[in-house]
Amino acid sequence: MEVLVPVDGSDPAAAAVEYALEQFGDEELTALYVIDPVDGATAWGPGGADDWLASAEERAEGSSRGDRAGGR
Repeated sequence: MEVLVPVDGSDPAAAAVEYALEQFGDEELTALYVIDPVDGATAWGPGGADDWLASAEERAEGSSRGDRAGGR
């Protein structure tokens, strides 16, 4: 069985990851982080898209580091 666990860096998402690990730890788990395009809605000036993408990637990487620090 494959289990999809959506994450967004929030406390409820972290709890969902913990729950999935407890309930389905022996299964294949996939964490899905979706970037909210509304975050970048005002950043479309010169270079704005590049700045927004870099910021979104930093947030995603920070969330990923937090998940790994949680023990798995």
